[in-house]
Amino acid sequence: MAQINIRIDDELKEKAEIFFDELGFTFSSAFNIFVRQSLRERRIPFDIDLRSAYPSGDYQLTKAELVLRADEMERGTNVVISELIEESDND
Repeated sequence: MAQINIRIDDELKEKAEIFFDELGFTFSSAFNIFVRQSLRERRIPFDIDLRSAYPSGDYQLTKAELVLRADEMERGTNVVISELIEESDND
């Protein structure tokens, strides 16, 4: 079995350990669940986007991000209905 070392803020680690313990998991088992779910879904199993980093909406999508979003929309995955409404309103 492999061992991984990661750096994490002390306070964040403490809060995570308390939370995971409430769920009946160790930090290690919670991380394993995250990795397994990521592999199962072939993606990070929660939304990560620039909107959270730039709440004012002042950001530019890279070409790679635009291609990824277009691909997701074609597949019907990871699409937020409000984004589609906003897109159609701007046309």
